Amino acid sequence: MTLSRQRWLEISQEYYLRLSKDGFIQETQGNWKKFFINSDSVLIGKNIGDLFIFERNFLEKIFNENTYSTRALLLHENHDQVIIQWTFKESPEKDCIYAAGLDVTEKNRAKTFFEETEKISGVGGWEIDLISKRLYWSRATHSIHETDPLTYQPKLEDGISFYHPDAIPELSHAVELLMTQGVSFDLTLKFITAKGNHRWVRSIAHAEVVQGSPIRVFGSFQDVTEAKKREQELKTLNERLTFVLEGSKLGSFDWWLEESKVYFDRYWAVMLGVDPEKIQHDFKTWESRCHPDDLPRAHKEIQDHLLGKKEQYECLHRLRHENGQWLWILGRGKITERTPDGRPIRFSGTNLDMTQQKNAETQMIHSAKMASLGEMASGIAHEINNPLTIIHGKSMQIKKALQASSTDHEKIIADVDKIFHTSERIAKIVKGLRSFSRNGDHDPMVTTSLHKILDDTLEICTERFKTKRIQILRDILPEHENLLCRPVQIEQVMMNLLCNAYDAIHAHESPWIKVETFSTPRHWGIRVTDSGTGIPDSIVAKMMQPFFTTKEVNRGTGLGLSISKGIIEDHGGQLRYTLHEGHTAFELIFPPQAAGQRQAA
Repeated sequence: MTLSRQRWLEISQEYYLRLSKDGFIQETQGNWKKFFINSDSVLIGKNIGDLFIFERNFLEKIFNENTYSTRALLLHENHDQVIIQWTFKESPEKDCIYAAGLDVTEKNRAKTFFEETEKISGVGGWEIDLISKRLYWSRATHSIHETDPLTYQPKLEDGISFYHPDAIPELSHAVELLMTQGVSFDLTLKFITAKGNHRWVRSIAHAEVVQGSPIRVFGSFQDVTEAKKREQELKTLNERLTFVLEGSKLGSFDWWLEESKVYFDRYWAVMLGVDPEKIQHDFKTWESRCHPDDLPRAHKEIQDHLLGKKEQYECLHRLRHENGQWLWILGRGKITERTPDGRPIRFSGTNLDMTQQKNAETQMIHSAKMASLGEMASGIAHEINNPLTIIHGKSMQIKKALQASSTDHEKIIADVDKIFHTSERIAKIVKGLRSFSRNGDHDPMVTTSLHKILDDTLEICTERFKTKRIQILRDILPEHENLLCRPVQIEQVMMNLLCNAYDAIHAHESPWIKVETFSTPRHWGIRVTDSGTGIPDSIVAKMMQPFFTTKEVNRGTGLGLSISKGIIEDHGGQLRYTLHEGHTAFELIFPPQAAGQRQAA
């Protein structure tokens, strides 16, 4: 079906006028109703200069140039901005002017938008007409090439010459496929500008194909030098990070909370002896490897951070290696992404293998224990020698009584009882020494009587305290009589605090040490107070640090308080110094759940 001329004029973007020599409209063709409802009555007889905004003296230019082209802004009834590209030609009889107009409003808007987009993005455009072999560059493309768009007309054969010699073979092959087969490409290549500056550019190309043959190729052109530079810096940084991670036994994780997905890096997997390609990236992978005794505490530390109670997550816990060995891992992390309303959705962090350090610490703990026993050696010897003297004396009395003709059976029985009870006392001292000297790091958490912990601790050092007439007081609240703990470790902490108190007050006139429990709305604790009147601030600031000591050479390792602090923190509590009623005090702070339930008899 062929369109009639009238119908074609109605849908066309072209408009025609016949004008008098002084610019008055005599005849119209085209869809003028698009702009004027009653086009004939509005246009006929009107001067074109009253309907359009032209440059000055445009009519004179028509007669001077015979054919003249210009753009004009239409004064539309609804005030929309309409741009018409006009071509004027004087009639052969020179009695009128013919005008042909084309609506280029959208094209002009697109061009303006494209130019503004180029300015913002720095991405230029280019086009090659394969029929005319003409190459076109946009302003941004000229800018990247460092050429002047007013004086430099790019040629097809010159386009490739701007690229670095190393890049030309790859580009030439891609251009050939583009122009012959219409194969698109997206390349990032080295580039040399007209001023000799070296850059990296990204060129994207597509082809317009008609009947199987490309007739036009076009694309975008972008300077990616800075991005390439950042890419190289990132690569260098990753290489350095890789070196650090491998050398420090540090693995990382990225936990997406809503999906319960945890993405472990290869160093995390290698640290635990797992094939990085086979690891399951979910929260259960970590949970299944965490030691059962450490898991509740680790969960609590995570929740405290997620709920905003702590600035970051930090927890020393054990993870199972693929060979069954337990590794000590220091986990650190924090929220790295939130929803617009503040809800945490991403939690990132690191895991550091602390096994060697923990083993070294264990060895130091053992050394500190032995040092403490060494300091108390004379007291312990006296503590055992006294009952041994009793046993020896009573044994000799029994022997003489049995050798005599008359035997006092009641006295012999009383002496035997004395020997039995005295031997029990020796057994308790030996048991206390054996318990104190062994490693309790891997003991399970059990509910233990606080009185028993104190009795077992004091059993070792009672004689030493008696020698200096140090009075031991205790005030254990019934609700805190039991403690969920590793008893051997708590005994070690109590021994350290008692020995430190002894060293500080043994020369006092009326020395005393008091062990008591106390409660607050948020926690409960054990307080060890002595008759001292406080510790100088300069010492308080350092005394929890490893190897810091105020004792004489060979009288202390400087590890006691540091190790004790770590033990209490491992129990989910805190060790802190305070001045209680004017006297030196150390407090072991525990969460409410650490108060073990009284065990049935």
